[in-house]
Parts: sequence; structure tokens; C-alpha cells
Amino acid sequence: MAILGGGSFVLQMRANGLTQIIPTILINPSDDETVDDYKDNVRSQLNSIMTEFGAAAYRASVLHDTDFLYDITLLASDINQHVSSGRRFILVIDHEFIRTGTGILHALRTSQIIQQVRLLTPQIEIVVLSTSFPSNVTELGGEDVGIFRAEETYLYEEIMRQINDNHGIYYGDYGSINPIRNDLIFARGGWRPRIDFPTNDRRFFYYREKRDGATYASHYSSVAGNVVADPKFDALSGSWGVQQIQEAAVGRVPSSSPSFWISVRMEVFLQRQASRRFL
Repeated sequence: MAILGGGSFVLQMRANGLTQIIPTILINPSDDETVDDYKDNVRSQLNSIMTEFGAAAYRASVLHDTDFLYDITLLASDINQHVSSGRRFILVIDHEFIRTGTGILHALRTSQIIQQVRLLTPQIEIVVLSTSFPSNVTELGGEDVGIFRAEETYLYEEIMRQINDNHGIYYGDYGSINPIRNDLIFARGGWRPRIDFPTNDRRFFYYREKRDGATYASHYSSVAGNVVADPKFDALSGSWGVQQIQEAAVGRVPSSSPSFWISVRMEVFLQRQASRRFL
């Protein structure tokens, strides 16, 4: 049996211990593909993945791909048959980046889409995925300090509020990472050391400093001191990221790499979300 869409990779991952891995259907029609060829390809992927793994996912880029409902309509009969047999189909409704304050607007549109999907495939699982962390924090705050809210959490809550029968609708995010690739390219003067902190009331605040000739480590220590001194900071128990900030604040800077401090933010954010969603 051929598993389409990078099947050898997912089979290898499962063999290496990821027994719960769920492949995603690959939607990438070629220019010379006929409508019938497209239908056969998509249905073949679904059925082979379901048979081999017992579950399949479909990622819909909801802000850019207005045609994904065509695919769900095309696959609805097969999906419903698989789900009624105990298999799983997961529709990932991916908003990618959403701006602070726009959650309620996105929720209105996405709620309508979910209701359409539920008419076609009433028993599938749906994940609402998004992030609101910007590629440049100064879009939302100042040069040296700023604060903005984690809009992804409000988007999900508003969708759950708008849909009466909201079972099987789950939350997802990017772990405070912006989805647009942004390789670190620094100007001649280098970068501004910055530390971001996710708060317990679903916001991010940050401090950063312009280099004045001192070492990056000294600036990160200064920035960490500002973060720890901020009333919005709290020493989240068991958080590796919080520990790194506290160490830096007293002069024991674990790293001067921007990517390290991104991982610090990400860990704290994931801790917050885990406690919020599961505890």
C-alpha cells in the first residue's frame, strides 16, 4: 500500500517511537492535473492514511485558502465513513498570525466556517490554531518596553462562545512563535538585547536595550533585571525559562544569543498555556 504525501518519512517516525503520529493530507495540485485526477489523488491520500494510521489531518490556511471547503465537501462521505468506523479526522483551521484586538472578528468568520463543516462532517475534530506574537515587537510597543495581549487565547474563547455545540473543538497555537520565517539579519551595530515575558493574565511584556558599547551579556543582565523588577513578573514555579531570567538578573547570563531568549519566552508561554488548558 502506498502512503502518499511523504509517507516514508512518517512511517519512519512511527518506527522510531512516535506511535501517535498523524499524517496530514498534502494538497499540492500540479498545473497539468485534471479535476478528476485531483479528486482521485486527494481521496487516495485520505483512504491510505486512514487505513495505515487510523487518523488523518487536514490543515486549512483559513485566511488565505478560501477553497478548502471544496476539499472537505469532496472528502465528506469518505471522512464520515472512516470516523463512524472509529478512525479520526482532524481539521486544523490555521489562522497563522492574527493582530492584537482582531480575535472577535476572526472568531465570527471562523465560527460560520465551522458550522458549515459540521453540516458536512459532524463528528470530526477541529483545532483552532493561531498566534499573535509579531515578527517585530515594536509594531505593538515601544523601542525599549512594551506590552500586548495573547490574542490567540481570546480567538478560541470567542469561537467557543459563539458555537453552541462546541464539543470536539480544540485550542492550538504556535508557542509564541511568529509563523513567518525571519532569519536573524543584524545591522552593522548588532541587535538590541530583549527579553519577553508571558504573564499569567494572557499578555506579553518585554524590555530591550540599545547597545552602548558594553557586552551583550551585560545588557541581557540589565534587561533581565528590568523584567524581574516589573510588577507583572511572577516566578512561575517549575519554569526553566523563569529560572534563566532570574539567573541573568543577578549577573549569571546563560546566553547572549537571541534564539536562546526566544526559547525562554516559548517555555514560559507553554507552561502558562498548559496550566490554563489542562490544570
